[in-house]
Amino acid sequence: MSKNKKTEYILLDTNMYHGFFMDDNFEKKILPLLEKIALNGYTFLIPQQIIDEINRNRYSVWSKTKNSSSIEELEKIKSSLDNDKLKELSNLPKFRKQIELKIETLKKEDIKFFKKITSSRGTNIIESLIKISKIIEDNKEIFDLTQLRKIKNNPPTEKGGKENEKSCDRYIWESILYFFIKNEIKKPKLFFFSRNDTDWCIKPDNSKESFLNPFLIDEFKDKTKGQIVWFNDLKNLPQISDKDKKDVQKIEDEIKENDILNRIQTKIANKLRESNSWGNTDNLIDIITPYIKKFNQKTISEILKASIENQDYSFGPYNQVLDASKSKQLFVQLYMRSKEIDFPLSEWRTFYLLLDENQQKRFYDLRKDMEKNGVSFELTELQIIHPDDVPF
Repeated sequence: MSKNKKTEYILLDTNMYHGFFMDDNFEKKILPLLEKIALNGYTFLIPQQIIDEINRNRYSVWSKTKNSSSIEELEKIKSSLDNDKLKELSNLPKFRKQIELKIETLKKEDIKFFKKITSSRGTNIIESLIKISKIIEDNKEIFDLTQLRKIKNNPPTEKGGKENEKSCDRYIWESILYFFIKNEIKKPKLFFFSRNDTDWCIKPDNSKESFLNPFLIDEFKDKTKGQIVWFNDLKNLPQISDKDKKDVQKIEDEIKENDILNRIQTKIANKLRESNSWGNTDNLIDIITPYIKKFNQKTISEILKASIENQDYSFGPYNQVLDASKSKQLFVQLYMRSKEIDFPLSEWRTFYLLLDENQQKRFYDLRKDMEKNGVSFELTELQIIHPDDVPF
């Protein structure tokens, strides 16, 4: 049985360690800060489950960068160029070469990043974190309690409450309770940090904020007589200076922005495909506009396809994406981003040819710029003939 002078503890969920491996600045700024907090008497807890997840993720999920999806999409585009209908395009070899060079560049970046995240540097980070922490080892009692929690369907949940074979968060929670109960630690205060506000938290209707599930708060109080508080960023670490808070806030903001960008890129195509009103589409465009400048090739490709397919989902004769009031703003910005990242203009050509007469008229400026960049259009395949198309 161990007695701690200070009964205040800190636990960082697996997702909070992500930055150590993805961002050199995160390691340089945050690790010394955690070490300083530990010296001031706070105890960092790391269940063995979290150590396992960190190691597992750095060899799999975390090491698979955003380039993997871009490479996959570029490979598909490259294969599509073998279509007989496209072989007559004079600029086809140039497009193919651009794609091949981009794929090669992205693959080299991925290899370099994988070596970095799985190198001794990553191992040293884990060892540094373990040095300042109390490890909660695996045991059969924690395992049995986790199984019972799953049977009873008590929180925390997994993947937003969807039942599956995993119970990782439940195992972490049972590890926490086990530590305090077995060590007879009286009235502990636990600072719990996690960006996973789906599995651990609830969000009341019409609320923009998430809150730690009251079931967990009450259970912690009942079993330990203590208090647990949840935060989703590290600026709320206890006893750090205002300067440290500002440094942490800057890093955390960058991480959150990247998280938002990743969520947008994952979901926006389906959101647009199923949009059932111009107003809803305009709202979606407002949300994603600040992030378009960072969109990858896969996202642009999916948006172009989804925008055309909206016709099959929307009510009435109109396309709720292409005919929305802010659609021109959206596609102009997407087109500009495409040119920055060498996105194949052949996909924009295909997109333009699938537009109806009014839409082709509305987006004529895009077609004009494509032609300046070597993309050709036959008059017979266009829905509208522009005055500039008449050679006399």
